[in-house]
Parts: sequence; C-alpha cells; structure tokens
Amino acid sequence: MSRPIVRRRYFGDQVFSKRVRSAHDMALLQASGARRVVLELQGVLFFGNADDLARVATEALESGDMILLDFRGITDMDVSGETVLANLASRSRSHGKIVLFCNVSPRRLASSTFAKSANAILPDLDSALEWMEEAALRAAAPARPRSETIPLAAIDLVKDLTADELAALEPLLVRREFPAGAVICSEGDDADRMWILTSGSASVRLRAAAPHATRRIASMGPGTTVGDMALLEGGRRSATVVADEEVFSYELSRAALETCGACGSIMRSCGP
Repeated sequence: MSRPIVRRRYFGDQVFSKRVRSAHDMALLQASGARRVVLELQGVLFFGNADDLARVATEALESGDMILLDFRGITDMDVSGETVLANLASRSRSHGKIVLFCNVSPRRLASSTFAKSANAILPDLDSALEWMEEAALRAAAPARPRSETIPLAAIDLVKDLTADELAALEPLLVRREFPAGAVICSEGDDADRMWILTSGSASVRLRAAAPHATRRIASMGPGTTVGDMALLEGGRRSATVVADEEVFSYELSRAALETCGACGSIMRSCGP
C-alpha cells in the first residue's frame, strides 16, 4: 500500500494497439499521440492515494483529450477510491474530456459506481488503445464517416504503382463484401488469394487451447491487406480472419497476380 498507485505513464505515440492501419492513419495517430494518456495502476486504491491519482489524471487531461486507467495491477479498492474515480470521470466528461477504464475485474465491475461515469470500459489494454485511436482518427477527420470507402489508388500496397501498372491491375480485382461475423479466411486454408480492405475492419485470430476457441492477435482496418504475405510465400493460412463489421474489399487471386504486369511492384510492397 506504500507503493505509488501509478506504476507507469505513457502516451499514444509510444504504444499502439495491434490494429494494422494505413500509413496515413498511422501518421495522424503519431501526430496526436501526446493527447492520449495511459496510466498503469498498481496495488490498493484507497483513501491514502486516491486523491493523488485524481491529481495526476487531472494534470494529464489539461494537455490531453483522453485518459485510460489500466486496472490490471489493482488488487483492491475502497469506497474512497470508487468515489474519486466517479468524480474524475464525471468532471472530465463535463469538460469534453474522455476517461476510459480497462482490465476491471467482472466482480468489481458489477458492483462499481465509477463505471457509470466512464466514457467506456474495455476488457483489455489492446481493445482500449484501439478505442482511443479510433476516437482520435474520427476527431482528426470529423466529416469522414466510419464506413468511408478508401479509393484503390490510396491503398498503401498499390500507391507506388505507375498509372499503367494500376490500370493493368484493376481488371483483375474482384469486389468482395463480407457481413459482420463472416470468416474471410481460415487458419490452415490454401493461401491462394488476398484481400485489400477498403471499408470496415477485421480481426486476426489464432486457435486457442479450448475446443473451438480463438484468441485475437490483431485487427485490420481500411487501407490494409489481408493474406498478402501468405499468398506470395505460398502454403497455408497461419490465422483466421473474421469481419468485425461489414467489410468491403478487393480480392486478388494468385492466378490473377501471376498474369499482372504490376506483380513485381506489388511483391516489393509486401516485402519487409
């Protein structure tokens, strides 16, 4: 209980979620990263340190837009801690600031009073970082709807192609749509095609120990590609990709890629 309640503090340009993004979106997140603050908490949150936490969080929000409190290291909390967190969240929201919590135990979440005042409560750190990043991107381009379709020419994979190479590639692409929850590709499948996401997002999942269970290791957003390395290297899919929401994409098969004059340029774009 004598340890500082804040174990670590870092910003949104130092640690990112596992979501794979376009170069444009990554540049926006880098530029705005200092306005996203994460506080890793540890130990017991009680009357002796609750006010100190509120002070640190308030100071961070003076120059930031949003703050995430990570409860992974919290072992216990008393009424004073609950009250300070609830007041912090309510006061911050009234000033247009965002307060998030993650890794709050289900037992504490069920009985907490502070949870009702938060902008969001996420199950883990990666989900919370992704939530913050999505909010930052929407703030950077408020007129852009979440379902915006990115033009093919703006996709990182093909943006360095010449006009002639792009013109040769376009007829080989097949438009594909996947509803939320649809499996785009499955672990172990033949890697005979790839997808260029133009709208929506998808999660990359690996098989877990429990029967029929999977664990999420990354997510893909508009402007990114699914299955490109597996296609170029051949063999089998190393993971399953599932649409989180409605996904619009271009599909490129191995046979089409082999006939395309832009093949060499695309392979260099996919390389390390």
